[in-house]
Amino acid sequence: MTSFSKASWLMLSLGAFFVILGPLPTGAYPQPCRFARQYEGHRFQSSYFDVKHDYVAVDCDRKLMYTRSVGEKEENSFTIVNLATNVMYIFNQGRECIETAGRPFELINYCENSRDATFTGEMTLEGKVRQGWVTTNPQHYEQTTVVTPSKKSGEGCLPFLFRVRTDRHTLMANTFYDVKTGISDTDVVDRFDVDTLECARYGYV
Repeated sequence: MTSFSKASWLMLSLGAFFVILGPLPTGAYPQPCRFARQYEGHRFQSSYFDVKHDYVAVDCDRKLMYTRSVGEKEENSFTIVNLATNVMYIFNQGRECIETAGRPFELINYCENSRDATFTGEMTLEGKVRQGWVTTNPQHYEQTTVVTPSKKSGEGCLPFLFRVRTDRHTLMANTFYDVKTGISDTDVVDRFDVDTLECARYGYV
């Protein structure tokens, strides 16, 4: 199965997933988890505005995320996201940079499940345990987070799904696959230190 078809299958399975996910017996609820301090994988993102298929790498200690389109052959085209401020630095092939603010509903915590999150249940999917949580983010959007707890002590959990919605509509769904702890590409780690001071600002009020 190709990466794209696998991502598509996971998106199609979302409806069944939320129906199957059910509560555990009273007293068996786990606590919200902290994500691995560094992880990488692939993300299939669907929203009202577009559909994207990216390689992502997250450094939770620095609150930074690197993304690059899977279909992009030129690796000089990438985006660095400041996860604390939801500011994006978009670099094109010529290494020209644009600084812009993400949309409010894109302010997702990629590093920790909120302490205020409500546990919704767990299930086994693709041979792995998945735990679901629901919380309201600072912008008053409902965020559903589904994670894969690590079997190794101290590694926390890894993301499987983020879904952001209002009372009536799903605004964005991020499905992750082939996620693992650590960042294997040293070039990606170096790009977390890229100079953003000269980036042209776009879209600010």
